[in-house]
Amino acid sequence: DFWTETSGVSSVLTPSLALGDLDGDGASEIILGFEGASWPAFDQDTVYIVPGDSYSSWEKFDRVTKTALTMTDPVADGYRSGLDVAVVPDTDGDSVNDLMISQPFYQVETDWGDGDPVFNGRMLFYSGIEGDGTIEDLAHASFLGGADEQIGFGGAVVADIDGSGSPDIIVAAPFSSSRADSAGEVYLIADPTFSAMDQDISAVATATLYADTADAQLGYGLFSAADLDGDG
Repeated sequence: DFWTETSGVSSVLTPSLALGDLDGDGASEIILGFEGASWPAFDQDTVYIVPGDSYSSWEKFDRVTKTALTMTDPVADGYRSGLDVAVVPDTDGDSVNDLMISQPFYQVETDWGDGDPVFNGRMLFYSGIEGDGTIEDLAHASFLGGADEQIGFGGAVVADIDGSGSPDIIVAAPFSSSRADSAGEVYLIADPTFSAMDQDISAVATATLYADTADAQLGYGLFSAADLDGDG
């Protein structure tokens, strides 16, 4: 049991969670993402990495945490980023898995005047388990969605879709209106290698699946399945 001293218990117990080996030692790290929670700081998203190891009895959470990544941008006017975390295959060529952090409610522009907020969504990629700091400074790559696409809503799926032997990344934008209002799109990024910040995901994607019916919200529920037709 990991425990912490905080009054914001409900916030501590409702994180996004991922497991995966981020440093290549064969043991899975525990990754916890807290979106705009009251702990440790209100309206500041935070991601914690607990290194893979053998634990027993009770451990204080702060003591076992290896890395704490914070977001520099406060959540504008109480809108949360919808933080989600996932372990993805190596995207920067260092031969270890990477951590992907998605923020489907991320806003490129936060000064809307009298208009409604525009949620582009953002996905950031981080390598390693060392180095506290801001994820924007430590990330080696990131994607941005178009206006109100909310890329990364519900996270992402990692699977070898094209049978190349290397995992691919599948990212949904269920509120994309490029074909019809909130029809949705799903981006497939094959054999990913990323090194640039704030790339347009539509320009990086190998292929895009789209719906052309209003409010279809393609990709709202995104899951990976087994090989159903036996082609590998």
